[in-house]
Formats: sequence, structure tokens, C-alpha cells
Amino acid sequence: DITALDRSHGMLSRAAAKGVYRRLVRGTLADAPTLFAQQQFSAIVAIGVFTFAHADPADLVALDEVLRPGGWVVIAVR
Repeated sequence: DITALDRSHGMLSRAAAKGVYRRLVRGTLADAPTLFAQQQFSAIVAIGVFTFAHADPADLVALDEVLRPGGWVVIAVR
């Protein structure tokens, strides 16, 4: 049960082609609290998101609002 969130229509189209996402949502990380229910996710994975000139560290606060207590956040950067 995987949800994709991206502000780019093109990236969401690429995600849809993979056939692994249940839901594709267009928006930014800062929009997460308005796009999703409070504490909706048990885990959040961000791959290549928190890097130079991309997502802001303050966006972690928005993600925290949609993460369940005790949930996991995995951030991978190269």
C-alpha cells in the first residue's frame, strides 16, 4: 500500500508506469498535512528528496504530521 507524492506531473507519470503505487498525489512536502490525514502513514521513505537546492529541512515537520506515532522515516541521499 504505497502512495507517491511529487510536485511534478512528469515524475508522477513515471511512477504510475511502475505499477506499484496505490495512489499518486501531486503536491509538495509542505502540502502533506492538507493532502493526507493526520497520522496516516506508518512509514515515509524519501529517496533523493533532501538534497542541495531541493526539499527544505523544515519539510520534515510537515511529514511528521502525517506520520503515525512510532512510525519510521527513511531518508536516502547520495
